[in-house]
Amino acid sequence: MADVRAVRSRLLRRGVVLESWSLAWLAMEAAVAGAAGLAAGSIVLLAFGLDSLLEVASASVLLHRLRRELAGCDPRQTELTERRAAIFVGGTLLLLAVYIAGESGYDLWYHRAAEASVPGILLAACAIPVMWWLAKAKRSLAVELSSAALRGDAAEGVVCAWMSGAVLAGLAARAGLGWWWADPAAALTLVYFIVREGLEALRSEAR
Repeated sequence: MADVRAVRSRLLRRGVVLESWSLAWLAMEAAVAGAAGLAAGSIVLLAFGLDSLLEVASASVLLHRLRRELAGCDPRQTELTERRAAIFVGGTLLLLAVYIAGESGYDLWYHRAAEASVPGILLAACAIPVMWWLAKAKRSLAVELSSAALRGDAAEGVVCAWMSGAVLAGLAARAGLGWWWADPAAALTLVYFIVREGLEALRSEAR
């Protein structure tokens, strides 16, 4: 029994490290994407930054949960905290999707173009391999810990990597080909991923 607890503690500590890295990356991602989006008037970068900010909240809750379990706290209270956070994050993501859809539709209707953003392109290009690596590491750890929360967080990482690809495609098309509609069109593709994340968060709370 002592050996089992020692192994689980080691795995939990690895989870804390992974979530800490995720938190640091997502905070930087939110700041850079938000600043670059405001500077360029890019809805796709602003959407990316807002989504990253919400993922910061989600990662913070999971990090708190892992630390509480590692400290031997009451698992029922930890689960309650996670359920409340899931409702908040899921609902906020759905509201974000509505905002992005409306703003993108407005930009397309009035032919409002964003400026090219080199920082945004570099950020999206770096985010793809980083998020894939984090998602793979978390998925493996989730299996070892039998953690549905960590498995869901890994799935969010995969979605974030796909979102990064959509952002990169939209920004590159705007900068390289001059397509004024590429930015709002790329933002509309994010709506699918964000709605998927939001519904998954609400479903996880209902389980």
